[in-house]
Amino acid sequence: MKVRLDEIADVQSGYIERKSKKSAEPKYISIIQLRDLNVNGTINYDNVKQQEISSNDRYPRLYPGDVIFAAKGSKRSAGVIDRELKEATVSNHYLLVRIRDDFKDRVLPGYLAFYMRQKPAMDYFDRCASGSHIPFVSAAALKELEVEIPMAEKQKKLAELGELIGREYELDRKLGELKKVYYKNSVERLMKVGK
Repeated sequence: MKVRLDEIADVQSGYIERKSKKSAEPKYISIIQLRDLNVNGTINYDNVKQQEISSNDRYPRLYPGDVIFAAKGSKRSAGVIDRELKEATVSNHYLLVRIRDDFKDRVLPGYLAFYMRQKPAMDYFDRCASGSHIPFVSAAALKELEVEIPMAEKQKKLAELGELIGREYELDRKLGELKKVYYKNSVERLMKVGK
């Protein structure tokens, strides 16, 4: 079954900082930035920083099961908020997709994020992206995305596959960093030998 995204989910923009003329108490919230989501949909929660905002500012609060979509820039990806976050949101580089209650038993967030990272969706995003310097996919365009909704068991398998791919990507990245440190230390040790 194919459906438009706006038939099964609500889409809203991430937090946009506004300079208020009214003075207000500062408030600290965690804001997921573009660098915190990799191309395989893994969110690096350890990298998310708290920022001070005005207590008058409005922002979309994140909940487990929300799908975040990196809509601005050339590195498009989608990931799932997989834990409870206290006072957290996404930057304005993201669009937040929240599956409606009446579809939560038919559409898995992990599958939706996986689908949004696949070639048919990426081709659609390339076609509808606007902006000459920094391309972006608008909320209106994202709402029009046609999503293939298979049976729940297939969704689960595809979501798990997507998660495994993301974990493998992260492990490869960390292994690469460890190799660099190892090689650097080995060279330094060899340079010191015989002095």
